[in-house]
Amino acid sequence: MPLSTSDHGYQLYIGADIASRSVSIAILSPALAKLEYLDISQNPSEYNRLHKTLKSHHSKPQEVLVIMESTGTYWMPLARYLIRAGYAVSVVNPLSAKHYFRFDLNRDKNDKLDAFNLAELGAMLYRKLRLWEEPPPIYEELRQRLAQRDNLTDMKVAQMQHRHAIVGRPILVETVTERRSRLITYFDAEIRALDKEIKAILLKDEAWGASAQRLLSIKGIGLVAAAWLLVATINFTTCDTPEQAASFVGLVPRQRQSGEWEGKRSIGHAGHARLRHVLYIATISALRFNPIIKRHYERLIQKGKPGKVAVIAAERKLLTIAWACVKYERMFDPEYEGRDGRGKGEGNEEA
Repeated sequence: MPLSTSDHGYQLYIGADIASRSVSIAILSPALAKLEYLDISQNPSEYNRLHKTLKSHHSKPQEVLVIMESTGTYWMPLARYLIRAGYAVSVVNPLSAKHYFRFDLNRDKNDKLDAFNLAELGAMLYRKLRLWEEPPPIYEELRQRLAQRDNLTDMKVAQMQHRHAIVGRPILVETVTERRSRLITYFDAEIRALDKEIKAILLKDEAWGASAQRLLSIKGIGLVAAAWLLVATINFTTCDTPEQAASFVGLVPRQRQSGEWEGKRSIGHAGHARLRHVLYIATISALRFNPIIKRHYERLIQKGKPGKVAVIAAERKLLTIAWACVKYERMFDPEYEGRDGRGKGEGNEEA
């Protein structure tokens, strides 16, 4: 389970504004009211230089909190180096950092200022920040394949749409049509090959393989959905409760209210968009084949809930069941009844 920074006291707060080839560092020492800047390149020797600089402040690595934004993948090499050197690292959502920076009315923007703002954010909110932990190797093995599968699927769909669009053309160029058919066949073969690789990698890992088997026992969840669930949540280690999982995915309605005015509650403006889409597709299947999900959806419809709201609630229900099966190390049982008489994971009827 990821640690909370509230378990530590820090002597230094390091803000790291990261680009593809360089990193701007702000070193903030609240006790000494001292601020120092350092620019390094993105390579191991420069990471060592940063390490030596931090050691010169007479602080142990565990007494230093480094804050960086999860922009792209450029932050990963430095975060991995610092974690292995014993430093506490918190990787914050860029949107969260942006909202915090708005409290500072300075409209200027540059690398040093962004680094300082991140260091200041850490000094102010360190008790609320979650420490980043390096994921196991299987994470990258799966994630890169899933991303490539998405790209291949998009290209296949684009070719199929083009093929459909030219049906009514007065002339069909045979070589173009044949080439498009070959591309679709090629994409299909590559997607099937990726599916085999993903399945083999999952089964090879004891912990992730066991979780995958439990997820695949849930009617509606297939190989791709199971793999994305495990990758996005790092085998459900980033969410201690089903409510946290729902919030992470973006299935918790946002409340908008001020005085007597109350706006429409909605989802989809935050959270893991890719996983939310994968879960939606799985939910559509579960509505046909999963009795718990089907029953939950039909009950909401009978109560007058709009179809879209009922589907979102069913999606959250499916995620709750997935969380429970992995956390409690159980295979899915559609006949399981809780002490309150409802199927496992039932409740929370509002999306």
